[in-house]
Amino acid sequence: MKIHLITVCYNSQATIKDTLASVKSQQGCDFLFTVVDGMSKDDTLNIVKEAGVASQIISEPDNGLYDALNKGVAQVADEDVLAFIHADDILAHPKVLAEATKYFLDHPQIDALYADLDYVSEDLSKVLRKWRSGKPQSFASGWMPPHPTLYVRKKAFDKVGPFRLDMGSAADHEWMLRAIHVHKISLGYLPQVTVKMRVGGMSNANLKARKSGLKYDLKAWEVNTGRKNYLAVFLKKLRKIPQWM
Repeated sequence: MKIHLITVCYNSQATIKDTLASVKSQQGCDFLFTVVDGMSKDDTLNIVKEAGVASQIISEPDNGLYDALNKGVAQVADEDVLAFIHADDILAHPKVLAEATKYFLDHPQIDALYADLDYVSEDLSKVLRKWRSGKPQSFASGWMPPHPTLYVRKKAFDKVGPFRLDMGSAADHEWMLRAIHVHKISLGYLPQVTVKMRVGGMSNANLKARKSGLKYDLKAWEVNTGRKNYLAVFLKKLRKIPQWM
């Protein structure tokens, strides 16, 4: 079993060097690393190639972030564990992949593992928000793990199915709702920060994006349970308040 890390990028020259450096710094385990580039028009692809850390580079047009993520997942062997590190983010320390690997080897019964996440400033120097996941709870209570910290056995991912391309910025939320709430995949929790994520993201870019994210959060419940769970979506938003420092 190996960790197979996936990064999706498009015109990411301003931040992807940090992402690649954090991957290159990983120690204590063998891993695979696929970069899926959406035909960047800037220097992103050259930066990726020069870093020399990617096991595989795919550069072709796609239908957005989650289509590209699905392409990356398709490269993962059935016996491996997949994870994502986005082109704006970094792995929090050099032992992240080694500790995730050890957890899966020590807990062969789990389907997926998640951890904690820090939101950081643009220059990565300051922690602005702390997402401490805690032990698994019901999605109906507004709980969910940070998607960038999620590691999933490929066989479990295939059982749940790919990211839906009709879910906008909530496609990761919908996938986790489907996986954990509906398919009830078994989870492990690693109580440490594994990802540092730059503030922002397409679901929080502006008021319009937040309204769109809310709509898709409700749609995620509707497609998986038959009804829009307004209380769960409200509680999900409420849980973010204590995360701010």
